[in-house]
Amino acid sequence: MATEGSITRLLCQLDDSALPEDQRQAQWALWDRYFGQLVAVANRKLGSAPRRAGDEEDVVVSAMKSFYQGAAGGRFPDLRDRLGLWPLLVKITARKAFNQIRGERAAKRGGGQVRGESVLIDAADASMGGLAEIAVSDEPSPQFAAEMAEECRRLLERLPDDAMRSIAELKLQGYNTSAMAARLKLSPRTVERRLQSIREIWSASMDQEY
Repeated sequence: MATEGSITRLLCQLDDSALPEDQRQAQWALWDRYFGQLVAVANRKLGSAPRRAGDEEDVVVSAMKSFYQGAAGGRFPDLRDRLGLWPLLVKITARKAFNQIRGERAAKRGGGQVRGESVLIDAADASMGGLAEIAVSDEPSPQFAAEMAEECRRLLERLPDDAMRSIAELKLQGYNTSAMAARLKLSPRTVERRLQSIREIWSASMDQEY
């Protein structure tokens, strides 16, 4: 399993300023770590929708490609570690799944405008502040917003107490350690310890679920 330090290093290597070989290695390492988990997410989001245009693996391939492009272009400046990475990947994958369902329905009706990659990248880049917020930009449907809120709730409910949930919520909103410590009246060291516990809990539960 990739460690938190290695995830942070891999995220740095995705930037355009990194050597091409380092970029490729980082892309493959993150692919290997998250592809299977994201396929499960995509499968759940697609549900019983037709898979003529592509299946859940196609959704994830497209999502990872968009993530790599966004990371290389500096679209996620607040993304520094695993705690921010997983919700972002879920956001992108869920939007890809929604776009595929919308495209299938438009094709079935014999036409219709379906916006492409830019919708997902802009929405995913617009905010790191909670899973539900991606639905605010280019609001697709109440159902999609509810699914994003549910994903956020699922992550937070895995934590054992309100103190850890408060830290997790602030982290998902883009606060750094110092800002969280000041807001919660805790020492930065305490915040870091609890963040590490959150990472371990989420990582273990993701491995079990997906």
